[in-house]
Amino acid sequence: TALHEKPVLFVVGVAAAFFTAFYMSRLFFLVFTGKPKGEQHAHESPSSMTLPLIILAVFAVISGFVQTPWKNTHCSWLTEGAETEQWGGGLVMIISTAIGVLGIYLGWLVFVKGTISRDAVSSRAAWLVRLLERKYYIDELYHVLIVRSLRAFGAGLVAFDHYIVDGIVRLVGGAALQLGRGGTRLQNGQVQTYGLISVLGLVILIAAVVGRRFW
Repeated sequence: TALHEKPVLFVVGVAAAFFTAFYMSRLFFLVFTGKPKGEQHAHESPSSMTLPLIILAVFAVISGFVQTPWKNTHCSWLTEGAETEQWGGGLVMIISTAIGVLGIYLGWLVFVKGTISRDAVSSRAAWLVRLLERKYYIDELYHVLIVRSLRAFGAGLVAFDHYIVDGIVRLVGGAALQLGRGGTRLQNGQVQTYGLISVLGLVILIAAVVGRRFW
């Protein structure tokens, strides 16, 4: 069962159920039972909005009895042909319902009755309030681990493209340009220069052929 095989997940689910009930009770009590803070008052929505909500609420209540521990063959079509896992049965239902009722009752004590001060938690556990306000510092961790890492990686790619890729292109282009400029200086129309180039070329050719035999 979920209660015995996965106790950590069960505790997380119970905590989520409690805080959800407490938060929703806060929302309900402040909106529907609190004192208006301005001159404007809320009005009921038209039937085009309330009727679908009523239908959804009815089905939400009915669906809570699907797959109950008691014998229920009316909804067997939901799991027919599929493998279903065992769960905690009535004990899980009782615990989750009690936790939800406790969250609603605590919300009533805080936001309606006033027995518990709204600042009781913030005054005694300011670090917890700060942790919740900063959303468990998820944004800060995301910025440090993801955003900065990607920016550093992008900066490295930009530097590689600028200094390595573009550098090789500039080097090849510059070498070709300098070679062309050197060639234009040699093409000066003097027979002596052409003769010198021919001699140098012949010497280089002979050296290459001789060196090839030795190597």
